[in-house]
Amino acid sequence: MSAAREAVRCIEAAGAEEFPHPECRAFFTDLPAGATLLAACSGGGDSVFMVLVLAALAHRLSLRLELVHVHHGLRAAAADADAVLVDELGRELGLPVHQRRVHPLPDAGEADLRDLRYRELAEVYRRAGASALCLGHQADDLVESQLMALLTGTGPAGLASPRPRRQFADGTVRLRPILQWRREDLRERLAAWKVAFREDASNAESGPLRNYLRLEILPALQRRAPQDLIAAAASTRARMAEQLALLDHLVRGSGIDLADPVALDLRSVVPAPRALLRELILRWWFRHQPGRELARPAVESVLDALGGPVSAAPSIPIAPGRHLTIREGGWIRLVAIEGNALQWRLSANWAWPSGPLFLPDRGRLEGTFSHWETGQPPPYQYADPDREAWLALSAEMLVVRPWRAGDRYRPLGAPGSRKLQDLFTDAKLSPEQKATLPVVTDADGEIVWIPGFPPCDALRIQPGGNWALRLTYQPPSSGFPNYASWRRNPTRNATSP
Repeated sequence: MSAAREAVRCIEAAGAEEFPHPECRAFFTDLPAGATLLAACSGGGDSVFMVLVLAALAHRLSLRLELVHVHHGLRAAAADADAVLVDELGRELGLPVHQRRVHPLPDAGEADLRDLRYRELAEVYRRAGASALCLGHQADDLVESQLMALLTGTGPAGLASPRPRRQFADGTVRLRPILQWRREDLRERLAAWKVAFREDASNAESGPLRNYLRLEILPALQRRAPQDLIAAAASTRARMAEQLALLDHLVRGSGIDLADPVALDLRSVVPAPRALLRELILRWWFRHQPGRELARPAVESVLDALGGPVSAAPSIPIAPGRHLTIREGGWIRLVAIEGNALQWRLSANWAWPSGPLFLPDRGRLEGTFSHWETGQPPPYQYADPDREAWLALSAEMLVVRPWRAGDRYRPLGAPGSRKLQDLFTDAKLSPEQKATLPVVTDADGEIVWIPGFPPCDALRIQPGGNWALRLTYQPPSSGFPNYASWRRNPTRNATSP
């Protein structure tokens, strides 16, 4: 029996239900038999321990467990070895493994890598039909996260993170089943079970701020402070989670309608505490602008202006071509200026084999040539038109540009071509979406795909076909478009004609 299988047997014998965090345990036991859990596994000790716990629990509760590993294209052979270990772990436990590869820019920071990673995890989550994404954060991570949050300024949400269980507006769920386990304790268990895991050498470098806090600041604090820092962090997280639950209760009882995407009427609650007003503004914003940050200075300016005289109602800029206006002492309205900086006008020649094309709105296009064996289920049958297109196209150079007046397009299955403007209108796209959505054409100017629509009918994959060019679109993950220029990786795979 392999070490991993023996570890799972030991966990089952000790009582698999006792290993996960109580909030996660309740979620697992409420799932129907056959439900799928997706576990993000880097190959490190924390995520490997989590996988062993979940494997035991999945067996006990008749759940399906799948693993996903995201390769960042960094750390050369060491990162390849991480992926190999995850594949071996999946094979030992009889679990499916999804391997994903991302292509960060050379100067990508921790936040950029996290955005890319979560974008890939979300894609696998959707394809797998998962009930939850499980992440391997443990108790020591709480202290580091809280210190990081304090250094940038935070509120209850920052001090309550990471949370054991979190459900998002789109219904997706993230779980941290081993959040109550300390790093030292779970590593001792892995050593006793003789289960292999990978050590990321970069974690021993004190250059990144989080590493500096973990390697130098926290040990010094622990030597001077009489209390248990990890236990104190867990207590703080629990108290802050209670405050967030109270705030949620007040929001739900406020009677404020958050359904209008461009207006928010707060007049009836303007005398309320600032924390409630802040929460209402942020919930309204993220409900209609998912993935787009509202800058902290803008929020503070809105809060300062609420309840002021109408004659002094300000206009608060929040992004190029967009601002918030305050009217009647508590009526907030989002105003977008058509045209202006919302549009990018240049096109780009894109040699897709050279790497992804980063769009001016911070989205991304990638191309891969796919071939499948005769008799296998064609992968294009499961394509998501919002994110991908499979085309019977062999060209290695494409052109990417914004839409132009007079553009016509015939999507797959349509009886004929139509004006792109009419297709956009039928799809109820916003002015900003129409201005920034990429239009992909061949070298002759024929439109082959627009994300959100089926691929070009003329490039449909014929019966019996077993190859295709797969185009993948990743929309902006956070922040407002920079409206600056095309970005390429590697260099010289995109040029403006």
